[in-house]
Amino acid sequence: MQRDLFEDVRKIVGCDYITDLPGHPVDVKLALRKLDKRKYDARQIKDLLEYIRD
Repeated sequence: MQRDLFEDVRKIVGCDYITDLPGHPVDVKLALRKLDKRKYDARQIKDLLEYIRD
């Protein structure tokens, strides 16, 4: 089963909702460094980075 990158990053950052992630771009990028990116689809990583930039 594919892991949900958005949900995993949300938990690490400490947000209650995924929609709070764009308000914490630095924390999101730090969280990404902690995760094993092999467990996630490359598209999820791209989507997350675009989501926090918009």
